[in-house]
Amino acid sequence: MLLVALAGCTSTTRPDNGIVGGLPAVPVFVPPPAQAALPAVPTSSPEAKPNEKPTGPLTLDRVLSSVDTHFPLLLAVQQERVIADGQALTAEGQFDTTLRSRGFQQAGTFPSSRFDIGVEQPTAINGINLFSGYRVGVGDFPVYYGDRQTADGGELRAGVSVPLLRDAAIDRRRAAARQAAIARSLAEPQVQRARIDHFLAAARSYWTWVAAAEQVVVAQDLLRIATVRQEGLEELTRAGQGQEFVEIDNRRLVAERKGAVATAERAYQAAALDLSQYLRDTNGDPQVPPPESAPTFQTERTDDVPSAAELPALVETAGGLRPELLRLALQKERLAVDIKLAENQTLPGLNLTLAGAQDVGNGKRTTGSSALDRSNLEAGVQLEVPLQRRDPQGRLLTARGQMSQLVFQEEFARNRIQIEIQDALSNLDRVRVRIEQAREEQQVAERVVDLERTRQKKGGTDLLVLNLRELQAATARARVVDAVAEFRRARAALRAALGQDAQPVPAPNSRRS
Repeated sequence: MLLVALAGCTSTTRPDNGIVGGLPAVPVFVPPPAQAALPAVPTSSPEAKPNEKPTGPLTLDRVLSSVDTHFPLLLAVQQERVIADGQALTAEGQFDTTLRSRGFQQAGTFPSSRFDIGVEQPTAINGINLFSGYRVGVGDFPVYYGDRQTADGGELRAGVSVPLLRDAAIDRRRAAARQAAIARSLAEPQVQRARIDHFLAAARSYWTWVAAAEQVVVAQDLLRIATVRQEGLEELTRAGQGQEFVEIDNRRLVAERKGAVATAERAYQAAALDLSQYLRDTNGDPQVPPPESAPTFQTERTDDVPSAAELPALVETAGGLRPELLRLALQKERLAVDIKLAENQTLPGLNLTLAGAQDVGNGKRTTGSSALDRSNLEAGVQLEVPLQRRDPQGRLLTARGQMSQLVFQEEFARNRIQIEIQDALSNLDRVRVRIEQAREEQQVAERVVDLERTRQKKGGTDLLVLNLRELQAATARARVVDAVAEFRRARAALRAALGQDAQPVPAPNSRRS
């Protein structure tokens, strides 16, 4: 991929000398170099310090840990928990104790003063409501308002209202509180889905950055070969033993490979900047990975790829991890509350009320209705029957339709999860084959380069052919790098399909492929 722009690189590092077109031997390779220097990425932020020495090679776990603690989009989704907590608190507020009071001062023919204070407490126990209060009424009252007058110490009252049909098993308050609790649980699948998506994006960016760093090394290795060869050719030309055409053509090759290095370095810088979205410092600011933190490129094990026979077990594993299924299950539970409430609201309203009152202190020493130290006990039944009941029936029809939608969506989600896992397994298998083929191609290409040098020593080839062989070997090496990076990205895609990154990242000493 990158080697089209690189115009070829080679991984061969054996020192050798050769004869070009019958000319004396010309050095064509340099000793194995130290790791090539990667370009620093400029930054406009004065706080960013891309050149700080890392504690070691940058690992994927470190990047994912940074995503888990500092990535803004993930932190934004985590606020869903706070929002859900607020909504749950709002729903619980429907059970708050209510205090009501009022006072009256009347002048005229019947001057009097009245004060009334009461407390109401709805409960989550079978829809029962409790109430109590105190009132006092003093002064002159007409006969028809005699109930307003109390004994000297006022009147205490208390009672309870009990629904017997509608609002007994469930009411709007309890339904809202239950749904708010479910909504609090629904926040977690959203966070898990975001974590999976962002971890996958971070892993892809990380492996692209690692591959880009290796491609720079490949390009610099190839440039080094042409540069050392150019020095030998110029020395031969000055000694009158070289051919000017060969020396000029190799000079062109040096310029071409310098351009390839610049292209590779630009690709590395772009990859490093992309990775900085996920790698952040303790303040949450993007941190461009310093060049020296690029890990040494290593080959990848491909013999531990799950087979198609393991698909049922993998799908079952994903069923317990993927947040989509948990989200749908919670949504069904929330709709079940709607259905239960709607069914209950179709019932008649039948409420039983028990209340008692007791005057406190001394009143007029009379009997009958004029006595003010009276005690009252009252029981009542209230019946309410909506004739059409269209509101609860419409709500019930809506909720049942939405429940059917969720059932179909759940079926599709399970099918999609299976397809994603199948696709990830297929991609891993194909990339594994691609790695094996690329490695074989690299081995053959490097062997051809060795043979071509042997021919060069004997005068059986020229520099142009050798350059072509080097280009082919370098292309093969770059294909291995791209294939390995793609294999690692495919592994990350399988983890996402299985939902293995739904929970917080493991400890730093764990291993992640």
